[in-house]
Amino acid sequence: MRYENKPFTAERIMIEGNEYIDCTFVDCTICYAGGLLAVERCKFVSSIQLALGGAAENTARFLRSFMGDPHGQIAVASVIGIEVPNTGKH
Repeated sequence: MRYENKPFTAERIMIEGNEYIDCTFVDCTICYAGGLLAVERCKFVSSIQLALGGAAENTARFLRSFMGDPHGQIAVASVIGIEVPNTGKH
């Protein structure tokens, strides 16, 4: 189903399998199991929770295993597209 400019409040949303464009999620639980996503220009407001299952949960566990090492943190950051501040410790 396609949702455009729709507000969601205090709902449990199965994010995959649908299309969300310019939607707003307020106090929602976003459920994701690793399927295809179509989320564009959406806003996540207030208390948002993520509930991962299936392949998404396995991927999160795999990435978490890298987080205890600074080089692992840099590797994970590069995969998800964020920058890690340089603390001078390597």
